[in-house]
Amino acid sequence: MTLLARFRAFIRRVRLLRRRRQGEQRMSADSGIGSTEPSGSGPPRRPIHETHADIRTILQTLYGGLQAYQSGYGDYHHQLEEYVAAHFSTELISEILQNFEVAMLELPTPMSNPNMECFCIATLQVLFACPPFVNFIRTNELDTAAHDENVPTTRQAQIDRAMKSILAQFLVGSPIIHCTPLLQLVTNVNEQDAEEFFQTLHGLYCGEILPLPKQTTLWTCDSCHSVTISDPEPSIFNLPTRLPGQDRTNMMNLIFHKTGFETEKRICKFCKDYSDGFVHTKYIFSNILRVYGHTDGSHAEFEEVVDLTEIDNSGEPSMWQLAGTVHYRSFGNVSSGNRRSCDGHYTAVVYHKNRRFLMDDRKRMMLPTNSDVPHFYGEPYYAVYYKMDWMESNGRGQNQ
Repeated sequence: MTLLARFRAFIRRVRLLRRRRQGEQRMSADSGIGSTEPSGSGPPRRPIHETHADIRTILQTLYGGLQAYQSGYGDYHHQLEEYVAAHFSTELISEILQNFEVAMLELPTPMSNPNMECFCIATLQVLFACPPFVNFIRTNELDTAAHDENVPTTRQAQIDRAMKSILAQFLVGSPIIHCTPLLQLVTNVNEQDAEEFFQTLHGLYCGEILPLPKQTTLWTCDSCHSVTISDPEPSIFNLPTRLPGQDRTNMMNLIFHKTGFETEKRICKFCKDYSDGFVHTKYIFSNILRVYGHTDGSHAEFEEVVDLTEIDNSGEPSMWQLAGTVHYRSFGNVSSGNRRSCDGHYTAVVYHKNRRFLMDDRKRMMLPTNSDVPHFYGEPYYAVYYKMDWMESNGRGQNQ
């Protein structure tokens, strides 16, 4: 029996149990009994993590034909790619994406690093912890063209096919996940910077649907007190320099700087004076937000939940949840603006089911509540946030 056939048989069992439980719940509600526990003699309910254990057993059997894991791009790497291509068919990937969600995983799934792919792995770990991004992968139909002989295959469609495959493996807890096929489509393997990878992936893959912020500045002239409003333009979100007396900078500092505490000299178009003025910045957001740590030596802190209502141009409440942060540790002297000038290593800290996990390639470690990430893993490089009401934002339209 093929992996697809075994998976479909498993899904049929899950759906049958789900329908049975829904029927029991309706009967319980109709009878006025508050309990949703089954009263019949049917099979006992199985927790979600046990259903994933079933899938992992199937996958362990599949990968059992491979020798012990080996890093590098040698025979093992090529054999693994052939296994994935043969067994994770388009049909199986579609079945997984329709039936499994990240929230169903008891623990986030690690990924394997054959050689210097940590920048890609850390980025994907953070993006897979971001529900709007995962929803985009699950619901778009970009890869349809990749399987239609009459339609030219675009680079975006190829990236989508690779992304769907990696996400499907992630959702079922595949024991060995390689990102190499995606990496080869997105960037040069010698470009080993997580920020550049994120930026290139975003631009090639999802920039139109999940655009980065656009900023509008309101500059108030000190001389005549008139206000000049700029046209919206794409913006890169950086944490500001730390405030006096602090050794850290965070999102609250960013809001402080963007709400009238930045000054700038300009020629006022009303009074024509070259005058100082206060700048208040407003942003047009989509459902995801990437924020870079500052490069002045400040330790960057990214709050788990942040209120950006004061700088959101929509006028609506704007609450954001931290999906995760990418961390970088240098093994040599590296300039703040170029992390490719020396050896180093990227890891990710992601939020999953109200817990924080450090994802270091194939290693996974749960972090204690309110604790700092061990210094060994370096400083936060950038963070990814998502709107807490992103599902409602999809219905209203975003970043128009």
